Amino acid sequence: MFLAFLVRIIYMLVKGIKFPDPLKKSQSVKERMQGFIYVIFYLFIAVSIVTGFYLKWVDGQWKEPMEAVHKWAIYWFPIFILLHFGGIVIGELTNKKGIVSKMIGGE
Repeated sequence: MFLAFLVRIIYMLVKGIKFPDPLKKSQSVKERMQGFIYVIFYLFIAVSIVTGFYLKWVDGQWKEPMEAVHKWAIYWFPIFILLHFGGIVIGELTNKKGIVSKMIGGE
């Protein structure tokens, strides 16, 4: 998971891929919500990686709380997947076609 996360971050930096800034007032509510969801998603991934490393290699007094935090961070993944698919459907139904239209219809 750590390597996939690291590769994704490096890829985003190299390609200049950015998600909308959720704190920028000039953006639409949709873009701000999208940015907020991305921030939370990457934060939960980082938390699951850190707590996973702790659970795997550290046998300390924080094991039980770390396990709880790790599980909560992991349990949010299905919610983010559903939000992502919902965003794809909304994007495809508007005039702002994305990569899904290009993959399926060649548009």
